[in-house]
Amino acid sequence: METPLIDGVLKDITALIFKEEELQKQKEYMKLALNAGNISVWVYEVSAQVFSSFEGDALSGEGMTMQQMLELMHPEDAISYPASIQSLVTGEVSKLVLVTRFKDESVRGGYRYYEASIMPMHKEDGRITQIIGTQKDVTDHYFQQKEQGASIQKTDLAIQNADLVLWEYDSQAEEFTCYNEPLNGYDRTQKLPPSAYYSAAHPDDIAEMKRVISIMKDGEDEDVKLDIRIKYSFDEDAEWQYCTLSGSPFERNELGKVTKYIGFRKNNTAIIKENTLLNIILNSIPMPIYIIDMEKSSNFLFRNDESKKMFGVPEAKDMSELIGLEAANELSKVDQQVFDSEIPYWEKRLFIHWKDEDTIQPRERVHSM
Repeated sequence: METPLIDGVLKDITALIFKEEELQKQKEYMKLALNAGNISVWVYEVSAQVFSSFEGDALSGEGMTMQQMLELMHPEDAISYPASIQSLVTGEVSKLVLVTRFKDESVRGGYRYYEASIMPMHKEDGRITQIIGTQKDVTDHYFQQKEQGASIQKTDLAIQNADLVLWEYDSQAEEFTCYNEPLNGYDRTQKLPPSAYYSAAHPDDIAEMKRVISIMKDGEDEDVKLDIRIKYSFDEDAEWQYCTLSGSPFERNELGKVTKYIGFRKNNTAIIKENTLLNIILNSIPMPIYIIDMEKSSNFLFRNDESKKMFGVPEAKDMSELIGLEAANELSKVDQQVFDSEIPYWEKRLFIHWKDEDTIQPRERVHSM
C-alpha cells in the first residue's frame, strides 16, 4: 500500500503575529488615552445618516439618526450642524473643531458643552462614506472660562474707573506689558519699551525714571516708587498728567534674581487740581482759617496764608508754643465742647495771651469759636 503524499506550504507568519500584537497594544494604548482624557469616539455613516459610538460613551450610543441628534442640541447649534458635516462630506474642509450644546437639565443653563474634532474617512476610490469624530465634555471648562472672562472684565472696569494703569516689567525682554495704558492705545498686547515712557515724560523727571527702570533691569530685589509727569499726547495743548508709579518684585529665576516686576500707576491729576483750587479759594479769604486736630489735642493745622501771616508759624505748630500751656489748656476745653456737641460757638469769646510779641500785636487776641 502506497503512502499518500500530502502537499503543504509552510509560511513564516512571525512578523504578522508581531504586527497584530503591536496593533492590539496600540489599540489598548489609544483606549487608555481616550479614557484618561474623558474622550469618546463616534462614527457617522454618510449614506444612512446615522451616528454610532466607536469607543467610549458617545452621546449617539449604538445608533442615532441625524434628526434625533439635532433634537438634543441647542436650537442655534442644530441649525448650523448639518451644514458643517456636509462641508466635510463634499471635501470643502478637511477637519472641523466644533463646540456643541446638548440638553441636560441637571447642569446650569440646561445644556452641556461638548467639543468635537471631526474628520472624513476616505475610501480607496476617494469617496467619503464615513465621518469620524471625538467627543469631550468641556462644560466645566466653559463655565470656568466664562467666569474668568467676567472677572477680567470687572477688573478692567474697576481699573478704568479708578484711573489706574497696571503694568508688568520683564527685565530680560526689557519691556512693559500694560493694562488700561493710553500710551499703547489701551491694547494690552502692545508691549512698550522704556523709551516710550522717556518720550512721554516731563524732561525734569526722565533722569529719576531711568534710575528706577535701571533697578528693575538689573533685577534688584527692591520695591520701586516714582512721582512722574506724563503726556498722553504729543499735542502742544496736551496737559501734563501727575502720576505715582509703584511696583514690587514678582518673579525670580533659579539664582534668585528678579525677572519680573508688577505694579500700578495712579493718575493724581484730578486730586492735585482740586487741591490747588481749594488752596486758591482758602487764600482768597481775608481772615485766618485753621483746623484743630482733636486727636492731637492742641495741635493746629493752619490752612491759608492769612493764618500763617497772623500766627507766623508753619503748619501743625502746637498751640501751647504760641500762647503758653495754661491758656492752651483753657482753649482746648472750649474746643472740646464744640467738638463733642457739634454746635458752633459763634458767640463764645476767649481772650488769650500770646507769647510771641513780635508776631501778634496787640498781645491780647480774641479767639472766636
